[in-house]
Amino acid sequence: MRELLDCLFGKTQPKRHKGVKMAKINMEELKSKQDGLDVIYDIEKMIKENKEASEEQLLLMKWYGLYVQKKASKEELDSYMLRVKIPGGRLNPAQLEALYDISRLYSQDTGDITTRQCVQFHHIETKDILKVFERLASVGMHSQMACGDCPRNIVASPLAGYDGSELEDVTDIVQEVENFFHNNKDFSNLPRKYKMSIDACPFDTINTEIQDLSFKAIEKEGEIYYHIRVGGGLGSCKNISKGLGLVKKEHILPATIAITTIYRDHGNREKRLLSRLGHLVNDWGVDKFREETEKLLDFKIIKSEEPSYVPYNKRHYFGKHASKLQGYDYIGCSVVGGRLKSSGLKAILDAMNAHEAKHLSFTTGQDVVILGVPSDKSDALVSDLQKSDIKPEPSSFRGKSLTCTGMEFCKLAVSETKQKHKDLVAYLEDRFPNFEETISINLSGCPNSCSHPHLSNLGFIGCKVKDEDGVHTGFEFIAGGNLNGDDSSFAQKTGVRVKSDDLQFFIGDLIEEYQKVQSEYTNFDEYLHKTTLAKA
Repeated sequence: MRELLDCLFGKTQPKRHKGVKMAKINMEELKSKQDGLDVIYDIEKMIKENKEASEEQLLLMKWYGLYVQKKASKEELDSYMLRVKIPGGRLNPAQLEALYDISRLYSQDTGDITTRQCVQFHHIETKDILKVFERLASVGMHSQMACGDCPRNIVASPLAGYDGSELEDVTDIVQEVENFFHNNKDFSNLPRKYKMSIDACPFDTINTEIQDLSFKAIEKEGEIYYHIRVGGGLGSCKNISKGLGLVKKEHILPATIAITTIYRDHGNREKRLLSRLGHLVNDWGVDKFREETEKLLDFKIIKSEEPSYVPYNKRHYFGKHASKLQGYDYIGCSVVGGRLKSSGLKAILDAMNAHEAKHLSFTTGQDVVILGVPSDKSDALVSDLQKSDIKPEPSSFRGKSLTCTGMEFCKLAVSETKQKHKDLVAYLEDRFPNFEETISINLSGCPNSCSHPHLSNLGFIGCKVKDEDGVHTGFEFIAGGNLNGDDSSFAQKTGVRVKSDDLQFFIGDLIEEYQKVQSEYTNFDEYLHKTTLAKA
């Protein structure tokens, strides 16, 4: 077993960073007693002794991507959601096959794509945790730091190395940053979760504006630089990130180390609701943050104007496209609500193997891109995927919508989301078969923003709805979100609450009212701001 643990995660480092004052609150006290990375040994002992995890162990198991999921009854034994870390979302067929095996053998055929290009499984039993880790390790994968107060999965362009319009391939630097933080106890105890992105494609699909730390490639005077943004977030830190300036590609890792060090040493550890990097950036201001960062660097961050961005609803790459590799295509496909299950994983795996595709990327939109498809085989691959409801040409309601786990598995959720979203899309496609304008509809089962409701045209946050018939599950309606660099805006409250059973009719009626006056407005978003939000 020890050999397996070393194979999975490497030998743990004895050092820990010093000089950080731990606050006297539960999570900080716990992290000061035990590093989250060391909980792997507790997991090994739990399995050996056939015991369930303690409350403290459950909190630290997040460092290996494990969350205890909601129980159907008090008598039911603990089972877990497992989030698998996939830097940049990129997989080869052998790795996809490992995910399929985990779904069918250990997680009751579950499998959902996340907004950080990961995949999540449910119903993982304690006795099977190390078996799952071993299967992941057999194809060079793991779940370490997929959750917890540490650097999370690095998101990157799903098209890296394949799209002809990218400024350069970032695959190498994404892996370099991932390798630096992997199993690194100097950075395994941050004040809170920490999310990064690196991108050199022009589509802006990885949403740099809401990352704690992001690098976006731009061209300046014939050279490629990366524009740094810091302090973005949702949930308790709903914040559009601030621009710091430009660095070269070779400076991405040292800049990342410096900024993460500042966050580790100066982030708020007294109040978890004020502990994200964005809170520190807001407290210090951009100029001080840049100055403190440069103290840890042997180069200067070049001040620059804000680059241009693609508006949120246009950030996608669906359909079949020629790649920059001659004779190969890539195919972007929509997956409703990100729910694949074992059947979806198998359908993609079979299609990739049958038509000799090289790679698959999960996207931050909970979708997939099949990469390196021989051009003479791409039409046949598309046909195979469509049979499994994986659409390369999605409808206006399917392509830019997100959902969280919902109350099916999540202890925090008060409303169901995955099946509700699937039914909603089918209803809208049937009611408005010729509607062409892209509308983003994001469903969240609780206020935690896991499905980014504040970024969408139509956002819905799980809540209870009371009427004369009693109390029902439902959603609070927010509207008008958009990402577009410094011109970004979050969806605003409308004051409307909708019962879950009425959701599809509510949205359908709203779209129908828009169609009656569509010629008076530039787009659906303008209509929302001048009507629905104006009345709020």
